[in-house]
Amino acid sequence: MIERILKSSEQLLRMINNALEISRHETEQIELNLEQVDLRHLIETVVMTLEPSARLKNLDIQMDLDRAPQLLQTDPVRIQQILINLISNAFRYTDSGMIQITCQTNHESWMIAVFDTGRGISSEDQKRIFEPYFRAGSEADYLLESTGLGLAIVAKLVKLLGGEIEVVSQLGAGSTFTVIFPLPAEN
Repeated sequence: MIERILKSSEQLLRMINNALEISRHETEQIELNLEQVDLRHLIETVVMTLEPSARLKNLDIQMDLDRAPQLLQTDPVRIQQILINLISNAFRYTDSGMIQITCQTNHESWMIAVFDTGRGISSEDQKRIFEPYFRAGSEADYLLESTGLGLAIVAKLVKLLGGEIEVVSQLGAGSTFTVIFPLPAEN
């Protein structure tokens, strides 16, 4: 019973935080706090925090990260928000199988991809998936604990950080959300 209360409290807090975040975006009150970040460590920390959710559903969570630290100048709190929302969505819409987080850099950009073997998203819903309060899927999916704000927040944060987000998905075959950020030009 206590575990259910805790889970419900955490979900309610997430929903309130998402609503507040959308309000800040709409009034453009978000400030970035850029600092040197080890992206690999940040991803590992987020995954470790969310791992109990994967275990509850018997999902396999995998990471494919470069071994060397990936030091980047970015806002770690905003990157954490992006990761938490993308990975939480993957857990929510994946009933069996796995979730994989990859991170790669090249000379021009760095990218994080979150892949799942979940329900997938129809091509029609993919056109609206980043709109606030839009929830893709069937009426049964509306019973899931979601406000329809997570992906809208992700899209706004990615844009604020100068990046872009892409989704590749097929119904019944899972989804991959990829966030791409340009590397700063070297002087």
